[in-house]
Amino acid sequence: MTQSQKSKIMDKSKFFEGLDNDMDIVNAVVEAFIESHEQVLADINQAISEKNPKKLEHSAHTLKGSMKALYANQGIIMTEKLEQMGRSHTLEGAKQIFSQLQAYLPVLLEELQQLEKAA
Repeated sequence: MTQSQKSKIMDKSKFFEGLDNDMDIVNAVVEAFIESHEQVLADINQAISEKNPKKLEHSAHTLKGSMKALYANQGIIMTEKLEQMGRSHTLEGAKQIFSQLQAYLPVLLEELQQLEKAA
């Protein structure tokens, strides 16, 4: 992955700036995401499988909040789409977006783990 592609994973400068460059807070936010993302992802998957738009909206909204805290712009876009699908009760295409989100998360997690190591 090129440096340009990595820079699109998350906006690190805004992330650090938003947390006043306080590495204790940075590490706390990163740890919270690492610990919680799997359950929320499982909830999104279950909502899609069960064709439960309300659960999809809620779960995607939860993950979107985490993505916003990380300035993970691609993740924000995908979770917003899933949230809107749930809100509008239109789940067509949700599986494809969920697959994209699943492919994106390991790359984001790698970026976050590198931030932890740098601290």
